[in-house]
Amino acid sequence: MWAPNLMAKAYETQISAELQLFQDRTYELEARARGELAQGVIDTIHHLKAQKQLIERKGQALKASGDAKFGQPKLRSTRRSARRTK
Repeated sequence: MWAPNLMAKAYETQISAELQLFQDRTYELEARARGELAQGVIDTIHHLKAQKQLIERKGQALKASGDAKFGQPKLRSTRRSARRTK
């Protein structure tokens, strides 16, 4: 593996860990709010869940674009080496 792939994997791992922590906190808040029947807190939790989904979608788009970008240099170098061998 080369450095950009390792950096992308590290970034993906970091994002996954943060999302897991966010999800755990959300569940904790939701359980507490249901116990207290606090509608304002429940509304906030729903907002946070929507934000989490947005972040996940952006993360997936970033990963897809990153995968495409990491694949491009390999294609270019293959074309160059093919030209040199002719």
